[in-house]
Amino acid sequence: RYDKKSDDVLLGLNLSVNRGEIFSVVGANGSGKSTLLSVIGARLKPYRGKVKLNEKTATMPQNPQLLFVKDSLLEDFKSVSGDLEKINKLSEKFNVHRLLNHHPYDLSGGEIQRAGFVKLLLLEPKILLLDEPTKGCDSFSKAELAKTLKELSDNQITILLVTHDLDFSAEVSTVCAMLFNGTLSKRLEPHEFYCGKRFYTTSANKISRGIKDGIITTEELISAVKEE
Repeated sequence: RYDKKSDDVLLGLNLSVNRGEIFSVVGANGSGKSTLLSVIGARLKPYRGKVKLNEKTATMPQNPQLLFVKDSLLEDFKSVSGDLEKINKLSEKFNVHRLLNHHPYDLSGGEIQRAGFVKLLLLEPKILLLDEPTKGCDSFSKAELAKTLKELSDNQITILLVTHDLDFSAEVSTVCAMLFNGTLSKRLEPHEFYCGKRFYTTSANKISRGIKDGIITTEELISAVKEE
């Protein structure tokens, strides 16, 4: 809770995330998703209960601009790491190497998010906490983000994301759960989680309902149509 007389935001919540998983937490506005990340990332302290982290964490806020305080990306990156070779390598990987002398606030939404990943990864975290990572992203940016998260997961970086974007969650996650009334539902593989739900499911699942079972992503839907 945020003060002594207010209701609990998180209550009886138990969450375990394994190394290398992409765990997405979905839920309605005000359900406590961002609060959950703040507690895990030690920006908020729970009045009861424990948070145990075996690895270093870094958080991507809903607005990645909040990560930047210098007059250029390069200055910001140097404030985290003095390893220029590493800065250049990550900047090229995330396609911001031509923007190093730009002011962070002059970048587009996709550019500032990619730059945000560079800054976070310079911290060498093993756990990434992502708050609504697809907010403001177009389809191309979402596809690039999904590719990035899967690569990080393959490199044993653990990702916990909270999102309203059910389609993105289904595409990228290895595990899903819903936050409701302060606690989390059972952790399930995305197909188990999204199939069989009437409303809280993906667009592809709704479109394919009654035609073919088990479809939750656009890619699966396209493949099913081609087979027909």
